[in-house]
Amino acid sequence: MNNVAKLIIAVAVPIVIGGLSGFATARGVSTWYPTLVKPSVKGAGHRFPYLWTDLWEPIIEGKHLRGLPARFCDSGWFDERAVLN
Repeated sequence: MNNVAKLIIAVAVPIVIGGLSGFATARGVSTWYPTLVKPSVKGAGHRFPYLWTDLWEPIIEGKHLRGLPARFCDSGWFDERAVLN
C-alpha cells in the first residue's frame, strides 16, 4: 500500500467514525445538555483568540532553547502549528 492510500485511510476513518457517532447522538444532545451543571466562572469568550496567541508565542519563541531535535526546530514544525492554532 502506498503512502497516499495510507494517508487517505488515516484521514477517512476518523472522519467517518466521528460522523456516524455524531449522527447517532445529535438528537439526544438537546435533552441532556441543558441539564448539565455549568460552572459559575465563564471562559474567555471573545478574548479567546488573543489569549491563545499569547499562550503559543512563548512556545514558538523558545523552541531552540529546549534542546529539541533539529528536525523540529529547523523544519518549521512549530511555526506550522502556530499558524494552525
